[in-house]
Amino acid sequence: MGGYGGRQGMWRGALLGSVSLAAMACASGAEAACQGENTGNVLCDAAHPATGGTLTTQSDVDTTVNINAGAGITGGLRVYTDTFVRPNQSITVNHNDPAGISNTGMEAILINNGTPEGAITYTGSADVISSIGIRSSGGPVSVRQTAGTATYIAVETAASGTVDINTVGSSVGSLFARNISSAGLSDVTIRTGDVTDANLNGFGIYVQLGNGGRVTGRNVSVTTDGNVAGIRMSVMATGSIDLTTNAGVTNGINLEAGNLASSGAVRLISIRTLPAMFRCPTQVQAASPSRLTILPAIWQRRAVQASSPSMRAILPALSELPVAAQTAVLSLTAA
Repeated sequence: MGGYGGRQGMWRGALLGSVSLAAMACASGAEAACQGENTGNVLCDAAHPATGGTLTTQSDVDTTVNINAGAGITGGLRVYTDTFVRPNQSITVNHNDPAGISNTGMEAILINNGTPEGAITYTGSADVISSIGIRSSGGPVSVRQTAGTATYIAVETAASGTVDINTVGSSVGSLFARNISSAGLSDVTIRTGDVTDANLNGFGIYVQLGNGGRVTGRNVSVTTDGNVAGIRMSVMATGSIDLTTNAGVTNGINLEAGNLASSGAVRLISIRTLPAMFRCPTQVQAASPSRLTILPAIWQRRAVQASSPSMRAILPALSELPVAAQTAVLSLTAA
């Protein structure tokens, strides 16, 4: 790095011929850098802070990056795999710096695994100011933000990559997960604490599986344990689709779900929600004749639009539901 070379050259000219002083200069005066950059084991802490507040690292082996107290990352963290040296290279990032990781104008954390089977594991226990961006080419993704505040979390996978996101214990501004690739089916599991900002077209949580008629979802589960600024699920899946809210939801819930399981398979679309009204249109579609059952719930008659004749025949009964009930379950199963 140019800054490091310039600083080192200055020290070398001033202290030429003194081995002990030169060693002291390298330890205390040269521009610091995280330990093990571009290797499989990277450490940023008070003894090895990020150069200029930024860490970018890339290697062709399984990589673990540990960010501890004193890392001083204020210009972003970027971790990449090398170019397809092997198909299953993994990336693990552990963020434990109480001062947080931040950036201005771009991602605070960007993790990009270009190997088709390579896993990404991120665990954070402190603030991330600006976004966490995760890009997988098909390997499993695990995101755990256990404390602190994260401005925005975005996860994109491809092929049959699984996604598991858990932010319970932290506060997230908004959360986005998607697979819009041309092949493969993803299992997606999301569990959140508070999600505070409706920055995703009026919603705090947005899950997108499928695009242009393509089906990219298998089993999808979203559970919220904190207050959420709206939920949108645009999901084309072949397995179960489940939404459970255990706290308040503002800005409504928009479920656009198509379940395209093969003939004879069990299909389930369920919504369990504490007091939260549904934003219109909430759409539920099935590939074959189905049965719709709804337990007593806070529900708006106009909020459900169903595509199959058997479902439409049941919808008028919604107006008879007691308004004082607390839980709604919408189940779509094979007839």
